[in-house]
Formats: sequence, C-alpha cells, structure tokens
Amino acid sequence: MKTRTTTRTTTIALIVIQLVVVAIHVGTEQVELIRILGNLVLGGWAFAMLFWKGHRAAGLVAIAAYLALNAWFLFQNGLTNPEMGDALRTPLFILVGLSAVLSWVVAARDTNSRSNPSANNT
Repeated sequence: MKTRTTTRTTTIALIVIQLVVVAIHVGTEQVELIRILGNLVLGGWAFAMLFWKGHRAAGLVAIAAYLALNAWFLFQNGLTNPEMGDALRTPLFILVGLSAVLSWVVAARDTNSRSNPSANNT
C-alpha cells in the first residue's frame, strides 16, 4: 500500500513539474513548442498512469520521446539561451533530468505492467 501511495505522489509531482515548465514558458514569453510538446507527452502519460496501470512500454516510449524532443531542441538552439544573456540552459538540464528520473521511477513501479512477467496481473 505504501508503494502505491509513493508512486501516486511521484506521478503527481511529475505532472506538476510538467505543468510548471509549460507555465514558465508561457509566462516568460519563451514558448518553445518542441519542449512544450515533450512536456505534454510525458505529462499526458503520467496523467494516464493515475488511472490505468499496465503500460510500462508506453511509459518508456513517452520518456524516450520526451528526451528526444529536448535533445532536438538543444541541437537546434544550442546549450545557451541568447534571450538570457547567453546563459547556460541550467533550468532545462535540471528540469529534464528531474522529470526523466521521476518518470523512470513511475514506469519501474508499474507492477501491473504486461511487460513485467513476474507481476501479479489479477
């Protein structure tokens, strides 16, 4: 029971982080569609995990898509932000790293996953 509560709390934290990142983009008028799409993919999967378990494979695809979209953004725009005086994109690295770790935890704890043969699917 404690693991389920911890997983739910982790999932909610992941969703909140994605919403905060989108709000930061909109609030600072730095709407970066590639990154926002990544946040929507990861946040959407996490939201679905609150109600439907057994989709670890979908989670791994969502995590990979999220990381790929953020890598694509960095490839196109560089490691520094010219709108912030060419400062290193430290918030991006912190938030992407935190989101990736939290999403991995949520996916790993999906004990009802069809991709987990040792799970009890009753």
